[in-house]
Amino acid sequence: MATGLSTEEIEAYLERYREQTNWESLVATAHQTSKAIQTLAEGIVTHSDGEIGTDELTTLYRLCENPDRSAPSTKRERVQALDLPQSVIDDVIEHIDDNIGIIGGGKGNLPIDDDEEAVAYTLLEQLVESSDPDVIDAAVDEFAAAGVSGIQAGGLSPICFFLHPTHYPVINGGSRDGLEKVTGEAVSSQLSEYTEEAERYREIRDTYGPDRGDGNLRDLDWFLHLLVRGDLEPATPTVWVEKTDIHAPYKEPGNGELALGRAVISPQRDGGGRDSYWQLREADQGDIVLHLIQEDYAIIGASVVDSGLITDYDFPESVESRWDEQQQAQGGYLRKLRSFTRFDEPVDLKPDLFDHPDRQEEVDRIREEYSGIFYNKNRGLVQGGYLTEAPDPLVEILADASDDLTEYLSEHGYTFSAYGGTGTDDDSPPTHYLWNTNYENDKTDGRAAFRRGVAAAYGPERYGAKLTTPNAGDLLLAYREGLGIIGAGTVIEETDGTDIHDSESDVEPIKDGGATEYHLPVDWEYTLSDEHAISLDTIREVLGNEKIGHVKTVQEPSNQDGAAELRELVRRQYIDSYAATPGSKHSYEAIRRQLEAKKQLVFHGPPGTGKTYTARRFANWYRATVDETAVGAEQVRTVTFHPSFAYEDFLEGFTASVEGEGQVAYDYKKGAFASIVADATAAYEATPKGKDAPPFFLIIDEINRGNLAQIFGETITLLEADKRMDQPNEVTAQLAHSGEPFTIPPNLYLIGTMNTADESIALIDTALRRRFRFLAFPPQLETVTESDPVLRDAASLEAVIDGGGDARNQLLAASILGVEALNAEIIDVRQLGKGKQLGHTYLFDCPDVQAIVDTWQYEIMPQLEEYYFGQFDALQRDLFDDVDQSLLDTDQQTVTAFSATELYECLCDLAGIPNDERVSLTST
Repeated sequence: MATGLSTEEIEAYLERYREQTNWESLVATAHQTSKAIQTLAEGIVTHSDGEIGTDELTTLYRLCENPDRSAPSTKRERVQALDLPQSVIDDVIEHIDDNIGIIGGGKGNLPIDDDEEAVAYTLLEQLVESSDPDVIDAAVDEFAAAGVSGIQAGGLSPICFFLHPTHYPVINGGSRDGLEKVTGEAVSSQLSEYTEEAERYREIRDTYGPDRGDGNLRDLDWFLHLLVRGDLEPATPTVWVEKTDIHAPYKEPGNGELALGRAVISPQRDGGGRDSYWQLREADQGDIVLHLIQEDYAIIGASVVDSGLITDYDFPESVESRWDEQQQAQGGYLRKLRSFTRFDEPVDLKPDLFDHPDRQEEVDRIREEYSGIFYNKNRGLVQGGYLTEAPDPLVEILADASDDLTEYLSEHGYTFSAYGGTGTDDDSPPTHYLWNTNYENDKTDGRAAFRRGVAAAYGPERYGAKLTTPNAGDLLLAYREGLGIIGAGTVIEETDGTDIHDSESDVEPIKDGGATEYHLPVDWEYTLSDEHAISLDTIREVLGNEKIGHVKTVQEPSNQDGAAELRELVRRQYIDSYAATPGSKHSYEAIRRQLEAKKQLVFHGPPGTGKTYTARRFANWYRATVDETAVGAEQVRTVTFHPSFAYEDFLEGFTASVEGEGQVAYDYKKGAFASIVADATAAYEATPKGKDAPPFFLIIDEINRGNLAQIFGETITLLEADKRMDQPNEVTAQLAHSGEPFTIPPNLYLIGTMNTADESIALIDTALRRRFRFLAFPPQLETVTESDPVLRDAASLEAVIDGGGDARNQLLAASILGVEALNAEIIDVRQLGKGKQLGHTYLFDCPDVQAIVDTWQYEIMPQLEEYYFGQFDALQRDLFDDVDQSLLDTDQQTVTAFSATELYECLCDLAGIPNDERVSLTST
């Protein structure tokens, strides 16, 4: 059972939060957004006739989104599109600028059906007009009780917050996780429980804060987000090396405030005018400085930075005499130090480090991996580099050489827990690495490596050797130069750096022509498109490295906490990019609710309605959302049923093979279901009590094409939620062949997809049918229109056809109308019916005229032909009887090789568009 934080822990986190938060900026954004939300909400309530719909509610939500998610220009366009007086629109737009919006978004629309528009109006009216907490709580509860599908707390709570910022919190993933960390109790995302959960947020605010005096819950919201992100954890100090000598009396230890261990000082520019002393600007209070005396070749002690950067210090002549005239005119940098300790046994660099048999190899590796450190590749001290940062692996090896240094670092807040070696054990966290996806290979962006489950390097052997650095369990961030981070994964096993052509690996090479290539096996849990990549600016900000650009093949960032934060950003970006499926009737929250209740779903509908695509996207979204330390991409697996698919393929069986001298051997083999059950069970049993086990998904494509009773066998009963492992009515079955006991863990989910063009739900085995919930996937052709900017902004599809202009847009508009007309006819044909309609996904991703023609020629028309078993006369009579330009040759019993113009004319005929209302296709 989770226990939450103690009062002392909460207060410590709050103190760090107040120190690092610019509340004036945060509250200014909240107030600015509130003005826009309140002005628009008042306008909607005043000028709506007792009903509001999807457009109004979604626009309010979009105003809540931060500028990175929804640009100010996009917000203005949405407001202008509403049916409101221009004066209201102008008032709202006046408040929309770059300082508006706080949430990340990803909810899509907030859908309101026609019969729900009145209750939506009542809710907004009370939120706008009432300040009585009981009244507005009742209005929210009434709206939730109406069962509006697709709207939960994550969608409505931002609007409620900006209308009543001291009463309602924003409840999204970050704030829920944060409050759970504080209290130890999970926070519901259900709208029906929102008002109760809101009271919990107010109790925390009133008991602990943060509260800057106005009770605005944005303060608590931001605190919870920073808390769960780890930004409020005590900072591990950066370690710096001061490379110096006792070159003047003022530098002698104990000889004044500029002495060794009391200050680090430098001019602002070197003698050539270069910014060589920028590191002094980077150091922070609390950082640790190691004092390296060059003439002794030894680190003799350490201090702690005790001031910010001082640039107006009046340096004595003894200091300035070492600077030229320009340097003296510019002035210098000063950081005061405290807690100077001289080591009893200095770190003698040659015997203790550079020439030490157990450290020499690591010293060289660190120098190869990191730039800007105090020694060169020959293990000599670098020229210049007065103050240099020591990356964590270097700090570790220095501490390994000195008990005095280890003790000093530990006493002053430095922790070694992120790395093996000093102060760690086998349970230390994994190391994060950056892997350059296109290193020495401009045509590779990493996606081929993702598909093969590897990190790759090409060219000379030294690049392959880089891949030997990570260990199994270490974490890789896939870095693409000029773009950012496009993936995150976990190393499956180490590699010895052998060229894959010389190894026994059966992984397909990425580069053609037998080029030298090295692979490191990686489970790529999250991969991002270019559009969703973590930007270079974000990487620099999080790692605190303004100069990051080129990354070596595999490079270990010195800021491991920042690298872990980048991995979390990848996960959240992955969740956002998978947050919805274009064309799906069902929101992910609705699918999630049904799945968690029943454990098994079937997506059923005509071909081309995105069933399998949605199943895979939802499963990956769910596993990334639920499990912050995902087991990996293998949590989501797919199997396809067909008439010959058997129990042995699904659960277990024996396979025969011929060995020497014709002897037949039989090997036991787990099927697809038994394998994922074993892996899900292992993950479930390894999960601490009180935590959610990583979810596993088996997607069964074409579930209706197999003999379900035979395939599932004795395991059918085990599918029920209450009969799974550790549940009230747990059932164990004996497998038919091995006799082994078999149970199904609660963290395994099944999603079947069923093409209703092949079979009706009514024909599914009754015992199996009652163990699944069924979600219909009808054609959603309006989503094709919504996904295309030209069609979306047009007055109507008919107007696109009648307006001419672009042939592709005309033909796509005619295709949408044509499919709608065909679907209406298909429903009326007795032998067909709604299960054999044409889906909307046929018309996605058609960039030009030829692509649309090919879709009809090679996908849609063959599908119709299959429905009629090649009976072209019946197909012509039922579906194409009223067209002047047919796509069928009934004499030859074939689909014609039609042109774009012929297709266009046929589709316009199908849609009933008169000749005088259609402009000829502008080009073919």
